[in-house]
Amino acid sequence: LQEGLNRIVLHSRREPMLVDYLRIFQVDELPTYAEKQAEYKEKGYTEARDVFIKLHERDSTYSSESTISHMFDQGDPTMEPYHPALIRLNMIGGDSWSQTGQWVRWDFEIPADGLYKIAIKGKQNLQRGSFSNRRVYIDGQVPFSELQAVRFPYSANYIMKVLGPEEEETPYLFYLTEGTHSITLEVVLGDLVDVIRTIENSVYELNSIYRQIVMITSPTPDPMRTYELPKRIPGLLDNLLEQADIVSDVAAALEAYTGQKGGATVILQDLARQLRDLARNPDTIPTRLAEFRDNLGSLGTWLLTVRQQPLAIDYLIIASPEQELPAAAATFKERMEHEA
Repeated sequence: LQEGLNRIVLHSRREPMLVDYLRIFQVDELPTYAEKQAEYKEKGYTEARDVFIKLHERDSTYSSESTISHMFDQGDPTMEPYHPALIRLNMIGGDSWSQTGQWVRWDFEIPADGLYKIAIKGKQNLQRGSFSNRRVYIDGQVPFSELQAVRFPYSANYIMKVLGPEEEETPYLFYLTEGTHSITLEVVLGDLVDVIRTIENSVYELNSIYRQIVMITSPTPDPMRTYELPKRIPGLLDNLLEQADIVSDVAAALEAYTGQKGGATVILQDLARQLRDLARNPDTIPTRLAEFRDNLGSLGTWLLTVRQQPLAIDYLIIASPEQELPAAAATFKERMEHEA
C-alpha cells in the first residue's frame, strides 16, 4: 500500500454477507528456536522437574468443528483406554480432521514455572507418500517459526512425535508458568503450498493445450486423418516439453520432501513421460488424446486429495525434560496377545 489515502472496495457477487471491520496490519516475524533459546538463557529460565502431564483425546477442550469427534481404534494395544473387541473412545481426528484451518485445543494446568518438552502420540496412515502438517500454538501464539508446520510422516502404526528438530534428538523446550495453559494444533499445508501452486498452474496450462487440440480434432479424432497439429497450434511442442520439465521437477521435489515414492510421484512421472513422448511423436497425439485426458484428470484428482492432512491423536504429553516418554509402538508380545 502506498503512503496516504488508499481505497478497498468489496463488490457483491452473490449471497448476503455481514462485514464487521477490515484490518490492515503487518504480520509479526516469528523468532527462530535458537533466538528463543537465547532468550531463555538470558532470563535465567531453568528446566522443570518431576512433571508428567498426559492429555488424552477426551481432554480436548475446544475444536473448530463439531465433525472433529472422538473415535475408537481397536487395532492397537497401546491405545488408552484399550479393549480388543469393545468400543472405547480413545482417539480424536483421523479423516474428520484433515481440512486446512481445522484445529483442536487442549487446556492443562502447570504445577510450577519452568522449561517443558511436548510430545504427541499420533498416526497418519491415510496419505501414503505424504506428510500431515500441524501448526502448534501455545496459549494462542506460535512460539517460534519451526512450529509453523510440524510434519507427521506416513505410518501404519502410532508414533511418538517429540516436538524438536527432525535431524536431532534434542527436543524443543517451552517456558510455561504455573497455572492454566493451552495447546492448539491446526491443520496447515506446510511446504506443500509451493508444490500445489506449481501443479495448479501446470494443470491450467495443460488444460489450455488440451482445449486447443480438441478445437481442431474434436473429442473423438479420426484415426485415419493427419491433423498436422504442430503447424496449426504454434508452440505446441515447446509447451509440451516445458510442462513435462515442470511436472518432472515437482515429482522429484515431492519425493525429496516425503522421502517416499507414493501415488503422487507416480502420477506426475507418468504424465511427464507422456508429454515428452507426445512432443517427440506429434502425429500420435490425436490417437492418444483420451490417455492424455485421463492422466490430466488423475492429476486434478490428486490436487484435491493432497490438500487433505488427516491425523489421529491418542494423547499429548507435557513433561519436564528428564521424564522418559512411553513407547508408541506395541511390542511383539502385546501384538500377539491382542491378535489372540
